[in-house]
Amino acid sequence: MLVGLQLFPATLLHGDVYGLNVLVPSDGQAPRLVDWGSARIGPAMLDVALGAGSAGFAAYVRTREGLAGKPLEPSLVEAEHAWATRSAMRCSSARWPRDSGPEAAVDQLDQAEVAWERFTSLLSRLT
Repeated sequence: MLVGLQLFPATLLHGDVYGLNVLVPSDGQAPRLVDWGSARIGPAMLDVALGAGSAGFAAYVRTREGLAGKPLEPSLVEAEHAWATRSAMRCSSARWPRDSGPEAAVDQLDQAEVAWERFTSLLSRLT
């Protein structure tokens, strides 16, 4: 966990970004996030990790590149995504037995393990 916190820029995280926590005003104002009960500090990828390939994920990468003033190394973005996926899956797997059954929790932990293997493989290429 510490490796990701050292490699990737930290910011304020919402911690539970999904449709019901995004309010889109009908008057054209910017969308707003509600329910900040899971807020914390950490790499921003944690809030967008599970949406790889989505418009939000692409916007995140563009924003990071804009702040860096240059394109990001694709393997760094992939490593950050793998780290964040593993972290998100491990954190949420604790509530899955209650919410979706034990099979869902096992699936989450399996996905976390695959993401961790991907991260460690990518990390060896980055360092």
